[in-house]
Amino acid sequence: MKKLILSALAAATVCTVYAQSNTLSLSQKGNDNQSAATQKGKANSLTMSLIGNSNITRDVNNSFGPAVQKGNGNTGSMAVTGDNNQVYFNENGVNNNLTLSMTGNSNLGFIYTTDEVNKTGNQVALVQVGTNNFGSAGVASGSYNEISLTQVGNSNSGTAFAESGSYNEVRVKQIGDNNNGGASTDNSNSSHATLTQTGNYNYGFAGSIYGASNQASVIQTGDNNIGEAFSISGSYNQVSLTQRGNMNEARFKQDGSFNAANMLQEGNSNKLAGLASPYAIQQGNGNALTLTQTGDGNVLHFGQMGNNNTATVMQGSN
Repeated sequence: MKKLILSALAAATVCTVYAQSNTLSLSQKGNDNQSAATQKGKANSLTMSLIGNSNITRDVNNSFGPAVQKGNGNTGSMAVTGDNNQVYFNENGVNNNLTLSMTGNSNLGFIYTTDEVNKTGNQVALVQVGTNNFGSAGVASGSYNEISLTQVGNSNSGTAFAESGSYNEVRVKQIGDNNNGGASTDNSNSSHATLTQTGNYNYGFAGSIYGASNQASVIQTGDNNIGEAFSISGSYNQVSLTQRGNMNEARFKQDGSFNAANMLQEGNSNKLAGLASPYAIQQGNGNALTLTQTGDGNVLHFGQMGNNNTATVMQGSN
């Protein structure tokens, strides 16, 4: 087993204690390797390339995060090719840009902005191509952040999230069959969570928990898919769910006041139900829902609880 540990901070200290704008480049080829890198400061650049199987990356302390960047205006890029690799990418700061790209099968990828509060303007992107991969991308705290997860292949699982902030964008896109994906915002305001799936036998969700003026969208194209859209404990939130195909199931729940939901199912033998019950539920005051089902053999179960709510339901054949 080879073990390579690089610390940009330590290397910079050799030259000058206050060095900034460092550049770190790491490349490994082979199997069963371990690598780690840490950068601290401003306007740093980190590039890592791993080719092989069963490799692991982490930080120099063997804790969470392979390439750890702390500071502002940093750029981090990692490319991994092979199978059964594990990558942990962690960043703290403001206006940073992180990208992790993985090609192969049965890989694990984690890319986060964590540990410190109120971090803004970060961009986090994870791309996985292959089968049986797992990916997770997120921002634990802050505003005006962008988080994206893209998976191409079958039997992949992926989640993206933003917590405790405002004006965050969370996007998950999966192309293939038998995938499992989710996009969410928690304790956020004016944030967007979007899940897009293309293929068959997929499961996905998008939603917001606590907060106001959030948007959650699920878009599924294919057959035998299950999509969940929700907003829990908030107001002025919007939820949309679009399914195009046959034998799909849409699950929906919304509680709070002055919320809106738009559901569209195009195809045959589709169904609308609740998250944990047979009925989709909208609970609170001043809420509105529009549901359209186009096709044959479709079923919907829906209920509203509260005052001054409106519901518009349309069913028709193709």
